[in-house]
Amino acid sequence: MHKTVKFIIPLILLILLVPMIISCTSTPSSQAPAASSAAPAPASTTAAAPQVFKWKGQYSFPTVTPYGPFNQKNSGLNAMPTLWTDWLTSATSGRVQIEWSEPGAIFPITDADLAVGKGTVQIAETSGAYYRGRFPEGDIETGGLFFWNTEDEFYDAYYNWGLFDALQKLYAAKNCVFYPVSGDSATGMGVNFDAPNPAAVKGKKVRAVGVQGDYVAMLGGSPVMTPLGEIYQAMKLGTVDGWMAAVALFEANKFKECTKGWVPDPRVATVPMNMLINKDAFNALPKDLQDIIQGGARYAGFASKVTWRNQNDWALENAQKLFGVKVWNWTPAEQAAIKAQAIKEIWPKIENANDNCKMLMQIFYKQQKAWGRMQ
Repeated sequence: MHKTVKFIIPLILLILLVPMIISCTSTPSSQAPAASSAAPAPASTTAAAPQVFKWKGQYSFPTVTPYGPFNQKNSGLNAMPTLWTDWLTSATSGRVQIEWSEPGAIFPITDADLAVGKGTVQIAETSGAYYRGRFPEGDIETGGLFFWNTEDEFYDAYYNWGLFDALQKLYAAKNCVFYPVSGDSATGMGVNFDAPNPAAVKGKKVRAVGVQGDYVAMLGGSPVMTPLGEIYQAMKLGTVDGWMAAVALFEANKFKECTKGWVPDPRVATVPMNMLINKDAFNALPKDLQDIIQGGARYAGFASKVTWRNQNDWALENAQKLFGVKVWNWTPAEQAAIKAQAIKEIWPKIENANDNCKMLMQIFYKQQKAWGRMQ
């Protein structure tokens, strides 16, 4: 009996402890299941290619054959937008690309602001002088008449005195984003008549755009609005007797074949041009690309002047030697009288074209007063 009791007591204890052991070692129902032994799928290491924005654009000046010491990229007026385009492509790592068309291929060059604003093209290289009839502010944008002696003064007026910001706001109303492009143009008068003095211009038909037409009229001539690409034929046919533009056109556009003389001074303007971008196309760009353009366009536009200025300097040096062109130098007194007359007669006309022009001219006047040129 005693032995039986000794056997039963441990058995009972074992029976009581088994459920407790099982309870302590089992997995609670709320506990997460064990992780799978299968290896996770590797994350993709291929980044999505950045979006490329392709713009359609049109030049205002025809592509020319390389000449003198200049290669294709540095020949003609299109050397300036070419440099600007190269900068844009490089600065955006190829994310903004422009396909350019020749003048008139998509729209008349005098409608550049309208075509860009409507989105017919996303960008155009143009000049406010071409559409001054509906945008007289373009006369101020392009340097007026005797406004600045150098492109450095143009840059000062635009970026240190507020002309750029004011013009950007005016172009925004046309659904355009505006960036100036320096020309530093040696602008004078090509003639097929003897021009020993200003009086010789009286009664002559001279191709001139923008406020330069007012200058021709002031001298007694008849300004004619002829597209740059049509001047050669007009001079050959006698439709015009002369042209106001840069001396580099003697070679760049072969005007040496249709022009006998050149009046280099007074230099009427440095003639900055512009790049107009459709505002919707600009706003569609990611902010980093917008910042690149807004921050760098001024420097690319100013640097572009060297491409055209170099051509002007070379052509002016070779006008007589290579082209057989007669250079007519008006006297300093005659030049001073012309400038004084323009300031008296033409500057008020520019200023009074509309309220915007008055505002822009006040910016210009402040700069001139600071430089000591006006009281």
